[in-house]
Amino acid sequence: MILIIACINFMNLATARSEKRAKEVGIRKSLGSTRSKLVSQFLGESIFITFFAFIIAVLLTELTLPSYNTLVDKELSIDYTSSIFWMSAVGIILVLGIIAGSYPAFYLSSFRPVQTLKGTIKVGKGATTPRKVLVILQFGFSIVLIISTVIIFQQIDLVKTRDLGYEQKNLIAIAQPNDLREN
Repeated sequence: MILIIACINFMNLATARSEKRAKEVGIRKSLGSTRSKLVSQFLGESIFITFFAFIIAVLLTELTLPSYNTLVDKELSIDYTSSIFWMSAVGIILVLGIIAGSYPAFYLSSFRPVQTLKGTIKVGKGATTPRKVLVILQFGFSIVLIISTVIIFQQIDLVKTRDLGYEQKNLIAIAQPNDLREN
């Protein structure tokens, strides 16, 4: 859900910044670039940004993993030699890059070159409704995550403070030798 929220946020930001890229699209289209080439360029940029974010995430994970292991008293590690890890990473990068970049790519590539170069295009006018839907989805996912966090916290607190039905102090634990179990 957090990745979906991040993808929606990227879509909204890319669409909001489309005014700055409108002239670029107009110039490229007037020079003969097709819509499919523009879509592939914008999707490529999105995948590159996702790849760069993955590199930063791996670096941050490596920096914070020792502290996290100390905090939870576990020995977690990432196996960078695993082919499954790398195939999963490439798959996630491609899928998230395509998801996050699809709407901005198709929206930006739909600009008409004459209108953008004249400056008569109303950038953001056609994108208002889809952006509102994306913002509503983003807030919906955020609310679900917040409510889930509160419920999980309450459940953990209940388990910690619940009456067990017996007094935990002054208990004696006696180890059972194997002979005692058999006889």
